[in-house]
Amino acid sequence: MDHPPQPQQRPRYRRGHDGRVIEPHQQTMLKILRRGVARGEVRPDAVNRLVAQVGPILIRQYHAVAGLPSLADVVQIVDQVVIPLLRPSPPANSARARAGQEVGRPGSEAAARSRL
Repeated sequence: MDHPPQPQQRPRYRRGHDGRVIEPHQQTMLKILRRGVARGEVRPDAVNRLVAQVGPILIRQYHAVAGLPSLADVVQIVDQVVIPLLRPSPPANSARARAGQEVGRPGSEAAARSRL
């Protein structure tokens, strides 16, 4: 069975697809990330093209491997990958940050070194 040419083999198709599909989605994701920064829910350094692609790429990969993802699959990707990637670090003096400094606590430096 012959497979259709891949986008990288068809530069005109790819340019058109990137301009009509990829770029508008990318701009929408960047706008969403900027709104998250304004609300204090997203780290300012997370507003970049690479981070904006993570969720959509994971969903496309899931679709390619396992078929159309369910709403539960998308929620799992967002909750377990995207949100932790975007989340600001807690202030150094917060209870959550201090708890992570306790020896052997998950997320603490001692726990990280013990996993090496």
